[in-house]
Amino acid sequence: MLVKAVNRWLWTDADMRVRRVLFALSNLFSDEQVIGGAELGMLVVMRALRTIGVEPYVVMHGYGHFGELLRREGIQFEIVPLSQTVTKLSRNRPVVWQCVPICLEIARLATAVRRVARHWEIDILHVHHHYGYVACGLAAQGMGIPCIWHLHEGWERSAITKVLEISGRVLADYVITIAPYEQSTVASLTDRVPHTLIESAFDFNELHRSRNRSRHEVRAEFGIGPAEVLIGYVSHLAPYKGQRTFVRALNRLASGGSVFFKAIIVGGPRKSFEWFQKDLQLEVNELGLSGQILFCGTRLDIANVMDAIDIFACVSSAEEFNRVLIEAMCFGKPVIASDLRGGSIVA
Repeated sequence: MLVKAVNRWLWTDADMRVRRVLFALSNLFSDEQVIGGAELGMLVVMRALRTIGVEPYVVMHGYGHFGELLRREGIQFEIVPLSQTVTKLSRNRPVVWQCVPICLEIARLATAVRRVARHWEIDILHVHHHYGYVACGLAAQGMGIPCIWHLHEGWERSAITKVLEISGRVLADYVITIAPYEQSTVASLTDRVPHTLIESAFDFNELHRSRNRSRHEVRAEFGIGPAEVLIGYVSHLAPYKGQRTFVRALNRLASGGSVFFKAIIVGGPRKSFEWFQKDLQLEVNELGLSGQILFCGTRLDIANVMDAIDIFACVSSAEEFNRVLIEAMCFGKPVIASDLRGGSIVA
C-alpha cells in the first residue's frame, strides 16, 4: 500500500523519469544508527520502491548496524553527524531545559538535509522522527518539494506534541499513521493534513530466508536443552521498553516453582540509558535469577533467535505497538504483550 501511495506522488504521464526519495531516520538523541522497527520497516519499503523504478536514499547521524544493512543492499546514504553540543542531550532531562540547543540543531540539520537532498536531486523527503519532522519539513519547504511525516508510535500528550501538531500543518504535505489509534491521538494534525493509514511493512519471506542456523544450534549457544522452556525478549534496553517488568514477572513465575524456564534478553542499551543494563543485571542477581536469565546483547540474527525461543514477550510501558510481536508470530510463537491499544490488538 505504501508503494502505491508513493507511486501516485512520483509518476505523471508527462514525466516518467526515475524519481528519488530521501529517508531521514535518525533523531537528536542517537548519534549511532541503531536498528529498530522504523528502520526495518523502511528497509522493506526501500526494496519495494526499487521494483517500481524509485531509488531510495538515506540520511542519518551515524553508521551503526543499520549502515551495514544499507551497504549490503547497495542503498546510498549520507552521514550528517550531530554537533558536539547536541551529543550531550539526554532523554533523562526535560526537553524544556534543552530547548535552545535542540532548536539550533534543528536549524543546522535543516540546512544539512537540504544540501544532501539537492546533491541527490531528491523529489520527496520521507521522515520518521519527532525532531526530524521539523528539520526535514523546513528543508523541504526551502526546496519546494513534498515532505511526508511517517508516524511510528502513539504520541503522548505534551507540549512537544502540541508544537509538532501545529507545525505539521505547515511543514507536512502528507502524514502516514500505522494504526487507527494513532490517527485519533494526533487528530488535530490529521484533520488538517492529507493522511493515510498504512500498517508497518514486513517481508516475511525475507525474514525466514535470513534464518541461517538451526533452532538446536542457537539454543545450544544459549545453553538451553531441547526440553527446556525458553522465553525471549527482544528490544533495545531502556526503562520504557519493559525489561524490568519482564524480570519481575519471571521472578513471580520462578517463585511459584511449578514451571522451570530460562529466558534471554536480546538488545543493547540506547543512548541516555547506558546505565540500565547494569541496573537490570543487578536486580536479576538480587532476585537469584542469574542462572535463568541471560543477557545476549545486540544481535543481528533476530530470525535465528525467534526460531529458537518457545514463548515471546514484549511488555513496553509506553510503546503501543512493537514490530517484534509480529516477527515472533511469523515463526509461530505465542506472544505476551502489554495491554495497550496496539499490543492488545495483535496479541
